[in-house]
Amino acid sequence: MVLSRYITSRKRTSEKTLYHERVGGPAWQLWKNGVLIEERWKVNNEAHRLDGPAIQQWNEQGNIIRKLWCINGKLHREGDKPASVDYFKGKTKEWRINGELHRDGNPAHKVWDLSGILRISDW
Repeated sequence: MVLSRYITSRKRTSEKTLYHERVGGPAWQLWKNGVLIEERWKVNNEAHRLDGPAIQQWNEQGNIIRKLWCINGKLHREGDKPASVDYFKGKTKEWRINGELHRDGNPAHKVWDLSGILRISDW
């Protein structure tokens, strides 16, 4: 596997290295056998992106398996759109505001099985 990091500066603290990643592109990408497996956008070492998912993951065939929208390290998406979408063994969607499950007037957590049947719908 190959990990590509795009770093404009870094600062060492006693516990970890904080990366101040580039603007306008992913902070790092993980490649396996020439296939993009994971991509993360970060600001101040936290998952953060305003114009799309901050974290995306693909399987080895190149199919998307997860999208996470984050602001300042917390799952967050407005406009009645899910902040988390998983495509593994069916589909799972979660609506979150500032990391908390939240959706006005509809369930904030939904799970569909592989045949597309809604199995879980939690408020």
